[in-house]
Amino acid sequence: VAALLLDLLAWLAIPVAFAAAWEWRWSRRRQLSLRRFRLVELFVLTTLACMLAAWWSHANRARRLEIDASEAIWDDGHIVDEKCTAPKWLRRLAGEANLPAFFLRTHEVVLIDANDQQLETFIKAARHLPKLRTLELYAQQKPAPLRLSRLSAVRQLEILSLGSSGYITDERAAEELGALNQIRILYVPEKSEVPAAVLQELERTLPRCQILDERPVEAL
Repeated sequence: VAALLLDLLAWLAIPVAFAAAWEWRWSRRRQLSLRRFRLVELFVLTTLACMLAAWWSHANRARRLEIDASEAIWDDGHIVDEKCTAPKWLRRLAGEANLPAFFLRTHEVVLIDANDQQLETFIKAARHLPKLRTLELYAQQKPAPLRLSRLSAVRQLEILSLGSSGYITDERAAEELGALNQIRILYVPEKSEVPAAVLQELERTLPRCQILDERPVEAL
């Protein structure tokens, strides 16, 4: 309820802020004083306070949803990696270690021996992971067939790393990956073992994607 009231106050305060700024510009006839203020100045300060409170409320709700989504992936037996997303100037000024957890955002997920059901759980959770950029599919044994085309719903995803060439053994799997037009880098281990026809199909369906061998150490 409190969050809703803050949002409503911010929404109502925006037109008031414009009106106040216009009146202040054309009717102001005195010098600023710390001991005196007018109603229009109070409107401006109230508007700024409401906007800040609404932003903070929204950011906290989004952070809570992100934490719940990350925990759902973790509870399925997978790995979630976070990094600090604070501005560079703030990281330099305060140091990453001294910044609050508010700035930690999920940027990479590793799905271990995932099946289709776990893939769907990840896709639903990814809706609340706006900073997610990398997904790795890691297989400790022969990977189960996955509907990889479903990952097209994760629009923020840019890097996909296949932990085994077993994910793309035929052209059907290549067609599934071809639906992921948001991907910019695709890592395929043991690339030499992938049939040439499959690689050609990947290059045809993902013309803007770099298809590389295993990820370099610094990318892990």
